[in-house]
Amino acid sequence: MFKFAKWMRVALITVLCLSLSLLFVACNPDDDKGGGDNGGSGGTGGNTTQKYSAFFYNQTTLVASVETEFNKTVSEPSSPSKTGYVFDGWFEDNQTFTVSFDSSKSYNKDVSFYAKWKAAQYTVTFDTNGGTSDVQSANVTFDELITLPTPTRTGYAFDGWYDADNNKYVSGIWNTSKNITLVAKWVANTYTIVFDANGGMVAEQELVVTYDENFALPIPTRTGYTFDGWFDVGNNEYTSGIWTMDANATLVAKWVVNTYTVAFDANGGMVAEQELVATYDENFVLPIPTRTGYTFAGWFDAESNEYFSGVWTTDFNVTLVAKWNVEYIITLDANGGVCDQEKIVLNYGSEFLLPTPTYTGYTFDGWFDERNNKYTSGVWTTDTDITLVAKWNINSYTITYLDVQKD
Repeated sequence: MFKFAKWMRVALITVLCLSLSLLFVACNPDDDKGGGDNGGSGGTGGNTTQKYSAFFYNQTTLVASVETEFNKTVSEPSSPSKTGYVFDGWFEDNQTFTVSFDSSKSYNKDVSFYAKWKAAQYTVTFDTNGGTSDVQSANVTFDELITLPTPTRTGYAFDGWYDADNNKYVSGIWNTSKNITLVAKWVANTYTIVFDANGGMVAEQELVVTYDENFALPIPTRTGYTFDGWFDVGNNEYTSGIWTMDANATLVAKWVVNTYTVAFDANGGMVAEQELVATYDENFVLPIPTRTGYTFAGWFDAESNEYFSGVWTTDFNVTLVAKWNVEYIITLDANGGVCDQEKIVLNYGSEFLLPTPTYTGYTFDGWFDERNNKYTSGVWTTDTDITLVAKWNINSYTITYLDVQKD
C-alpha cells in the first residue's frame, strides 16, 4: 500500500510538470515568426527545450527537487541528516540501493532518488565509580541491542548506570546519538552486629551498620573484669571506626580478670603476710594472725564486713583489720578431788563446759568462786580470770553389825 501511494504521487507530479510545460508553450508562440507589420516573410520555427525534474526523498519525505533539461546532468542537493545515522548516498531505488546517484549522468525523464543510511557507531565508556567490571568500554550501533555490564563492589549493591545528567541507562535498543560515559551508582549495604557480652552486660544487643560509614561499638561492663575488646569467631578484633566487613557479625566480649590487693592490719597482733594479691572469681586464703592473750575473731573491713577465705568477689582493693577477743582463764581447783582439766581458756561470750571432778567418799556439789558464787556450763560472761574451787559433800554410810551365833 505504501509503495503504491508513493508511485502514485510521483506519477501525479510528473503529469503536473508536463501540463505546466504544455501550458507554457501554448501561451508563448515564439516559433510563429511569420511576416509582421513590415511584411517580412515567415521564419523557421525553433525547438522548445524539454525540462525534467529530479526528486530526492528521505524515506517517504521529499527533501529536494532539482529541475534539469533534456540530456543534462542533475545537481546533487545538500546531504540530509538523520539522528543516529550516517548518510550513505542517493540511490534510484529504495529497496536494494544498488543504482547510486551519478552527477555526470544526464537524464531524459523525471527521476527519483532515495537517501541511504548507515547506522552510526558510538563508544560507551564505563566508569565503575569504585567498583570493578570486566568491560571498560563498548562500541555500540544506533538502534541495535546492547547489553550493559554489571559491575561489582564490595559492600555495595549496584543501582544502575547513569550519565552526567543523571539519566539511567539499561540494556536494550541503543538510541543515544553520541559517545558517552556512564557512571555506576551504588547503594551501601547495611549489616547487623550481634553482641555477646560473655558474662558481662551491654546496653545494645545488636547494632545496624552501613558499609564505609562510621560506627561506634558499645562498651560492656563486668564486675571484677576489665574489657579487652570485641572479637569474632575467628578471633579478629573489632574496633569503632569505618565498617569494612561485607557480612553480618557476632562479636564476643573478651575479658581480663582483675586482681586486687588485700592489706592486713594485725591490730596489735602478728601476721605472716602484710598483703595478699587476690584474683577476682578465684580462691584465696586469708592468713591467721596471733596475739598473746587474745583469740583471733576474724578479718573485717572499714564497714565491719567480715571476710573469709574462699572465692574473691570484691572488685576493689581493701584493708582488713584483725579483730581480737580477750582470753580469760578459768583455773580449776579440785579441792582434794581429781579433775582431768586444770584450766580452761575462753573468750567473753563463748560457750564453755565445766568438767566433773571425782573425790572418793565425797559427792561433787559444784564449782564455786571465792565469793561462793556457783558456776555451771554455759556462756562465759565474766570479764576477768577466775579460780573455781570444787565443793564436796562428804558421804555418810550406815554400818550394820550382824550377830553370828556358833553352834
